[in-house]
Amino acid sequence: MKYSLRPYQSQAITTLRQKAVAGTQRLLLVAPTGSGKTVVAAAVIESAVAKGTQILFLAHRLELIDQCSRKLDEIGVDHGIIKADHPRARPWLPVQVASVQTLVRRKKPPAGLIIIDEAHRCLADTYLKILNHYPEAKVLGLTATPWRTDGRGLGKIYEDLVITASVRELVDKGYLLVPKVFAPSRPNFRGVKIRGGDYAQDEIELRMDKPKLIGDIVAHWQSLGGDRRTVVFATSVKHSKHIAESFVAAGVAAEHVDGSMPEKERTAILGRLATGQTMVVSNCDVITEGYDLPILSCAILARPTKSSVKFRQMVGRIMRPTEGKDDCLVLDHAGCVYEHGFVEDDIDYTLDDTAKKKPQQPAVKVCKACFAVMPAKAARCPSCKALQQQYSPPSERRGPEQHDGELSPMRPEDRPACEKCQSTNTRTFSSRKLGQFRVGVHCLVCENVQFTNNARAARTASLDARQKEFHRLAEIGKSKGYKPGWAAYRYKAIFGQWPRRAMGES
Repeated sequence: MKYSLRPYQSQAITTLRQKAVAGTQRLLLVAPTGSGKTVVAAAVIESAVAKGTQILFLAHRLELIDQCSRKLDEIGVDHGIIKADHPRARPWLPVQVASVQTLVRRKKPPAGLIIIDEAHRCLADTYLKILNHYPEAKVLGLTATPWRTDGRGLGKIYEDLVITASVRELVDKGYLLVPKVFAPSRPNFRGVKIRGGDYAQDEIELRMDKPKLIGDIVAHWQSLGGDRRTVVFATSVKHSKHIAESFVAAGVAAEHVDGSMPEKERTAILGRLATGQTMVVSNCDVITEGYDLPILSCAILARPTKSSVKFRQMVGRIMRPTEGKDDCLVLDHAGCVYEHGFVEDDIDYTLDDTAKKKPQQPAVKVCKACFAVMPAKAARCPSCKALQQQYSPPSERRGPEQHDGELSPMRPEDRPACEKCQSTNTRTFSSRKLGQFRVGVHCLVCENVQFTNNARAARTASLDARQKEFHRLAEIGKSKGYKPGWAAYRYKAIFGQWPRRAMGES
């Protein structure tokens, strides 16, 4: 074989063979994004062809089909491709790389071994129809994420699983990079519906596709990742186009790509990203799976998701090391790291056909100095080395309350500290009910909400403004049935003195 297999890849193939010899007909290979599962598949195909086995490789997207085809070409395995209007249609060859959507409508070629890429999708009707045509064939599924958002286990298809290596093991051996994660903002998703186990796309698009947030994306990229080849994950085609347009307006070579584009146009855009003519490509559901460009070193998450599958696939696009690249960045504008933790966290895999429990991820916090994300227990920021405040675990926290009024960003040095966790990753909000001399403080780390006096506004308030505030407090006290002195005590708490002048006293 042309490729020199890594030790964990060789061991995985050996384990697969042992289980197959022992009588296991359907196996699932779990290989983290960037670990080379297509290389493992190519080695399995090469070995099977030498034994006279006919092989069918299934994938649901052009990028995955082309990726497998390139690997087979590189090791000299001749093959045909089953896809509408594809120039390499050669049905007489023993190895066929097939589009699931095309094959389900066509006459099925003979196969003794079926390999399924992105195998967590195989519970879909199209896959099941194809598999039902081959009851005697051995099946090998390939996936980095062997679970589904809808909670259905893969035990309906596979009898056993083989794990190549964990993300942590691959990082420790230098095969993957641990991304530095920055979370400049955390959107508010309260009230967004959940459909099919994930955020409703139409509703989450409305939350994320806003000029201010898109502007923040561009500004943070320019300050943190401006010299890096970057991929942006957006909530929709419209959202992705808006992000690309904002980068272009800022003088950045950026483009948008989506699945509805003609294949030639899509390939050309990704080609320009590979050569460096384009620095940023914003996409919707194109680069999430099967796209392999090791020089990518920055991922912008503008797509919130409840799916740890999508999260790990998005971040996995940038974790491959290559010459001239020794680190990678994640700019998380979607709150994904709060939802899923870190990609290097250990996970317990299962084929159980039950609702999968969400992996227990460590709590995270954001550095108040540089916005880097780290485990909650970290004493020092791994990025800027600033000392960090410690805070209580999530089980001891009180959830946020809803209040009217808009959140307003502040400079880091101006942000009030959260009384619960002492973080200054906070945002203040005001409302008519609070009045101009009281503000709410919403902590973006532990979600605590507190209320405090607006000391700056109180110091600069005119006598007329103070009088209006006292009368407002007096009206509130009267309507609530409070004691007569309540308004005066509230006034003193705000302004630091009794309201004699506000009441007209000398």
